[in-house]
Amino acid sequence: AGHPPGGALPFMNLDASDAIILRHRDYGESDRIVTFLTPEEGLCKGFARNARASRKRFGPALESFASVRLHYSPAKGGEFLSLRDAELLDLRVGLRTERLDPGRADYGVNTAALDTGSHRASKHSLMFDFNPSEFSRIRLQFAQDRSRAGASDNQVQVQYQMNLGAHGAHRY
Repeated sequence: AGHPPGGALPFMNLDASDAIILRHRDYGESDRIVTFLTPEEGLCKGFARNARASRKRFGPALESFASVRLHYSPAKGGEFLSLRDAELLDLRVGLRTERLDPGRADYGVNTAALDTGSHRASKHSLMFDFNPSEFSRIRLQFAQDRSRAGASDNQVQVQYQMNLGAHGAHRY
């Protein structure tokens, strides 16, 4: 709100654009590499420093299929834009897939329970979200977890959220 649609912000050396997050990959202890699509630049990649530790700057805005307003600075000699923050505009429907990768350092100590032969451990989720009013949200999510060879864990979640009290639109 208050920012020009695309282009540089007048008070900083930052660009701003609406975008759809396509995917993110955790990097190091708290950073993320984010792939997103913008109307102005098309397919882009950005580096979000401290994204997993900063709920204020990024929060859930870097989840797949989120519609966001990104503030970033141009890449300096690299392929990644430097993401400053992201404002979540819409996170209604999501399809997410995860694959456990034994080649990564964060694979963890729980690998003893996983078959690392020809089995490829994965998890797929599909989520639907409906807002019957500005005060409530209903969410349905289905997940299929195939972490163990020969076993599939199907999960269904139904969530109802209701907002009460003071919020941005009204101060009671």
